[in-house]
Amino acid sequence: TAPPPAAPSREAIAHSEALAAQHQLEQQKAAEAAAAAAAARAARDEARRAAAARKRAAEAAPAPVQIEPGTLTLALVPWGEVFLDGNDIGVSPPLNRLSLSPGTHVIEVRNGSSPPYREQIEVAAGKTLVVQHRF
Repeated sequence: TAPPPAAPSREAIAHSEALAAQHQLEQQKAAEAAAAAAAARAARDEARRAAAARKRAAEAAPAPVQIEPGTLTLALVPWGEVFLDGNDIGVSPPLNRLSLSPGTHVIEVRNGSSPPYREQIEVAAGKTLVVQHRF
């Protein structure tokens, strides 16, 4: 019969344990690197999805509506200081035409000591409205 195998030496056991510990450390580092790579891929994928969603939202958003202004023509005799919505905008003549946003506006015209002329007007997009007054 064959002699029983010899027991490993303490040096062989220590070497074997060191190799096992090194192998375990390498596996742990590999697992950490794989987890970090997976997290980076997930973050990159999420950033791509978010960018694509923003692009889709921008493409789906309606274009801003361009509202055509209306025109106010002034025919004042002999002249008048013109106020629009409470703001002094000039003297007519020479001021005789204004481009206004559609909607309701208040026009007031003053001439010296004469009573002021005041009118609420409704301006329509693309339309011309005439205000005439004689002091």
